[in-house]
Amino acid sequence: MSLGEIRLCRDVDAPRRVVWATLTDVQRSANWRRGVRVTPPGDTGCGGAPTGSSPGKNGVASGRAGTSASAGEYAVGTRWQERPRGGGRPRDVWVIEVQPPLRTVVVTETGGMAYRLTVELAKATTKKGKPRTRVTAHLRRSVAAPSDGVWPSSPRGAAADTSARCKSAQLERHLRHFLDDLNTAAKSLR
Repeated sequence: MSLGEIRLCRDVDAPRRVVWATLTDVQRSANWRRGVRVTPPGDTGCGGAPTGSSPGKNGVASGRAGTSASAGEYAVGTRWQERPRGGGRPRDVWVIEVQPPLRTVVVTETGGMAYRLTVELAKATTKKGKPRTRVTAHLRRSVAAPSDGVWPSSPRGAAADTSARCKSAQLERHLRHFLDDLNTAAKSLR
């Protein structure tokens, strides 16, 4: 069940190949991602999917082998761990689709919610004919399927609606920060 979707576009003043290289260099993303620490799974000793597993339905670990981001390759099955810099629960992130240099899709699951982020890159030019990239980010949030098959009762009423609206506003803000940070990092590499 989808609980909301956010789609944002941003023009980045760098060629698509540079934006793609920035986006898919997981090891260096910790240098430009605001508010997030990025590490290969197992480095922090924190929860998440076990090493050697990969996402199944809704991003839940399925037991298939994945590739740690520390290997430096960005492909389907690549995984890494993110943790908010101010504390909070770590989450494993999995690449489930890659179409270089056009599109990538990653999934994560935290707090009973599944998140799917699709990032698409399209060539564009400035008014002066310089290359730039149109980045479209589409974030979809849904209830994660429980591993035991038992669905918890969901909150209802005005409090649940207010909570969902606040969460959507927070997710949109995080997505805007992500696009702003990607723009700054890619511009510095061109």
